[in-house]
Amino acid sequence: MFQYSFYLSLKEKGMKCKIDTTLYSMSDMHNGFELDRIFNIFEQQTEPNYIHKVLVKLLRRFKPASLVYADKPYQYCESVFQTKKKYLIGDWINVQYFDRIRDLIEKNYIFQNISARNYETAGIMQARNSVSLHIRRGDYLNLPYYCVCDDKYYESAITYIKAEVEDPIFYIFSNEPDWCANFMKKFGVKFKVVDWNQGVDSYQDMYLMTQCKHNIIANSTFSWWGAWLNENSQKLVIAPQKWFKTNDNNANCIDWHLVEIN
Repeated sequence: MFQYSFYLSLKEKGMKCKIDTTLYSMSDMHNGFELDRIFNIFEQQTEPNYIHKVLVKLLRRFKPASLVYADKPYQYCESVFQTKKKYLIGDWINVQYFDRIRDLIEKNYIFQNISARNYETAGIMQARNSVSLHIRRGDYLNLPYYCVCDDKYYESAITYIKAEVEDPIFYIFSNEPDWCANFMKKFGVKFKVVDWNQGVDSYQDMYLMTQCKHNIIANSTFSWWGAWLNENSQKLVIAPQKWFKTNDNNANCIDWHLVEIN
C-alpha cells in the first residue's frame, strides 16, 4: 500500500512509471499481491517473465548506481522526484511521499467484498466510542530488530484513551486472538476480540480498524493504514514512539500521540 501510494504520487507529478510486481511472483509473503482483489485496483504492470525475474534479482542485489534509486527505510527521500534513474527500489514507508494527495489515496483504497458480519460490526463501531487496538505478536517475537509493544505500552495507551474518551470499547485485532482474550482482562475495560477474519480475509480487519472512532496501533504498517484511513476528523491515534531496537526510524504521523516502549 505504501508502494502503490508512492506510485500514485509519482504519476500525480507527471512522471511516467509502471508497477513491477515481479517479487510477488517469486514469493507469497503476506498473501502476495492483493491490491486488485482488495481494492479493485488494476494498473499497468511489468510482465514477470523469466528474463525479467533474473533482471530484478540482479538489480536488487547489486543496485548499480547508474540505474537504481533505492530508498532509505522509513525516511523521506525528496530527491527521488527529480531522479533520472530508471528503476526505483524500496518500500517508501513515509507519509511525506503521498500525504499531499490524501484524497486520491482514499479514493483508491476503498475496500471490496466486505462480509455481512463485518458490515454489521462496522455499524456498531460507528455508533459507539470504539477504539481499535492492534497487538502484533507471532513473527515479531522472533525478529531481533523489531520492538514488541508490551504491557506497559498498552496500559499507557488505554489510560490515555480513557482520559479522553467517554465509555470506550476496545476492539482487539491480532495474529494471536486467543492469547489476547486473556491479556486484555488485566486492564478492566470493555473489549471484543475480532477473531473471524483469517487468511485471505485478514484485510477485513484493516477495514474494521478504519471504522473505529479511535486507534491504538502497533509498530506495524497494517494498523498504520487502519489508523491513517480512518476518516473520523476527531480521531485519536496512539502509536509506539520506537519501532525498532537498533534505530529511531518509524512511520508515525506528527499529530499522533506517541507512547514509549521499554
